[in-house]
Order: sequence, then C-alpha cells, then structure tokens
Amino acid sequence: MKRPSTWAGIIGGLLVAGFGYALAEVLTNPTNLFWVNVAMIVSNLSWVALGGFLIALFVKWRQKEDAENGQPKPIPDSPEDVDRMARQRNWILGFVLVIETIGSIEPWFLNNYTAGLTLINIAVIFDLLVHVAFAYIIFELFRGRKNVLPLLFYSVLVYAGGWILFNLLREHWVGALVALMLGSYFIYAIKAPLTRRNYRIAHFVLLPAYIILLSTYPLFDNGNIPELTKQENLAEQQFLNESGALNGAYVLFLQREAPGKREFDEIRSSIARRETKIAEIVSLVEQLQEEYKKQLPTVAQKKTLERMRYFLQIMQVHRAQAAKLEEMVAYAEKLNFNVLTDKQISDLQTLKEEIDAFNARITEIQFEQSKANVNE
Repeated sequence: MKRPSTWAGIIGGLLVAGFGYALAEVLTNPTNLFWVNVAMIVSNLSWVALGGFLIALFVKWRQKEDAENGQPKPIPDSPEDVDRMARQRNWILGFVLVIETIGSIEPWFLNNYTAGLTLINIAVIFDLLVHVAFAYIIFELFRGRKNVLPLLFYSVLVYAGGWILFNLLREHWVGALVALMLGSYFIYAIKAPLTRRNYRIAHFVLLPAYIILLSTYPLFDNGNIPELTKQENLAEQQFLNESGALNGAYVLFLQREAPGKREFDEIRSSIARRETKIAEIVSLVEQLQEEYKKQLPTVAQKKTLERMRYFLQIMQVHRAQAAKLEEMVAYAEKLNFNVLTDKQISDLQTLKEEIDAFNARITEIQFEQSKANVNE
C-alpha cells in the first residue's frame, strides 16, 4: 500500500499538470466573456496551488516517514493512536473544505449580484459568506488546532442546512440530499468518538458516498433542460431538412428559363414549412435560456447561453433571407420571362445578390462564435 506522502505527490503532480494546461489554454485562448475568463483563471490557479501544496507535503512527509521508519506502530485506539487519528482527521477535513471551496469559485464570479432577492442570488451570497468562515477554519485545521472543531461543526450545520433549504425551495431533491450527506459526513467525523472503526466509517464510507452522490448530481437536478434539449435537437434536424428542401426549390427556380406558378408555390410552401420549424426552435431555445438561468451560474452555463445567443442571431438571419426570397418571388410573378428588360434582369440579379449576402452574414456569425471560444 502506498504511503500518504506518495499519494500526495501523485495527486499533486496530476493537479499541477492538468490544471496548469487548462490555465494556459484560458490565457492563450480566452472567451469573449470577461467574468467567465476570470472565473476559469481563478479556479485553475486554485487547483494548481493545491497541487503545489500537495507536492510540498510530499517532500515534507517523505522525510518524516523516512525518519520514523522502523518505529513500532501505536496500539489501536491507544492515546497515541487517537492523537495520530485526530491529526489525520483535521487534515482530511481541511482538504475536503479546500476542494469544496474551489468547486464553489465559479458562481461567486459569475453571479449577477444586482438581480435582487432572487433565490439564486441569495444562495450564492450565502455560500460566499460561509466560505469566509471556512477559510479561517481551513487555516486552523492545517495548523492542528483542535479548538476550531466546534466552529467547524456549527458552520457546517448552517452551511448544509442552508443548502438543503435552497434546494428544496428549487425542487432540486438530489441537491438537498447532497447537502444532507455533506453535513452528515462532517458531523460524524467531528462528533463520533475517535476510534479506528468510526474513523473508517467517516472517511472510507461517508466521504466516498458523498463524493459519488455529488458526481451524479448534475445528471438529475437539471429541471426541464434534458427534455427541452432533446426537443430542440429534433426540431433543429427537421429545420435542416426543410432548409435543404427550400434550397432545392430555390435552385430549381434559378435554373428555369421561365419559372412559373409551380416553382413559385414550391418556394412559398418551403418557406412556410421552414418558418414553422424556426418558430419552434426559437421558442424551445428561449425556454432553455430560462431554465439555465434558474441554475447556479457556472462557466459551462454561461458558455451555453452565449452559444444560444449566436444561434438565435443565425435564426433571425434565416428569417430575413426568407423574407427577401419571398420578395423576389413576388417580383418574379409579375414578369414575362420570355421578354425581360435590362432593368428587370438587373433587379432580379440584385435580389439574388441580396439573398446570397445573408449566407455570408451567417458565416460571419459562425466565425464570431468561433473566435468567442464558447464552444464545448
């Protein structure tokens, strides 16, 4: 079994390498969203700092382990063993608080604090204030101060209780269960008599259970987002099919030397069918935007909302292009294509160029989105 110092070195190295690379990516390819960049930089820097701290502990602990090598292990549950477990418990609790704190960084930077007394705003402010207390507690835990445990106990009660309440009010049942599990872990680790059995239950049963539950949380408490996303993806595929039909009708119209009622009706019918899909997509995307705004602000959420903004712009361009195409059809219906005048030919060419210009505008928006670095 690997020594604790070895695990500290391995995990620290992975954190520095992984999040150091992510930090370099953010610095060299930032998004067009200022606070998203700030949140990503601070979050990645925090993980890198934690990794560096673990590497420093690896060096310190390895020297201590080498010095203690060969010494007899304390008798289970003896005063020496209890004292050793107390020190280890403080370090574990401190690291859990550090990791939980780093995981809370994104909402602090991305929250709209001017939104007033919304549930999300209150929750983020509450979270930030409690973590001010946690920062002091973490420092004292790493210093080995036992008298900080009562403050940690009551802080966790307030923190877990607050998040249970917030999640129940938001009808996020799994989120409430996650907060309950976090509180249960800390309460048991602090208040249970410090024996090897209780030590193992706290840190090898309750803590992994909390971590597993936390990792599954995003799969459940997403409101209507999964269903709306499924509907939007289907509508988008149908939109692409209708766009292909409209493009085919338009190309056929251009190829005809003397297009007639059949071509005009086909274009109008294709435009109407596609407009139905555009209206459906816009409605679904707007519903998705509202659902995302009900979630705690994260980098992924802000990037998703920004992609939706670009997507809605493209839909508006498609609508404007369809309107111009209808204008062209209405004009063409009045013409005798067997005896077109130079002005009529020029007018048709101008309308065609205006229609084609919308394709260029769609490409511009897609390029702007690519430059914004908000794609997944």
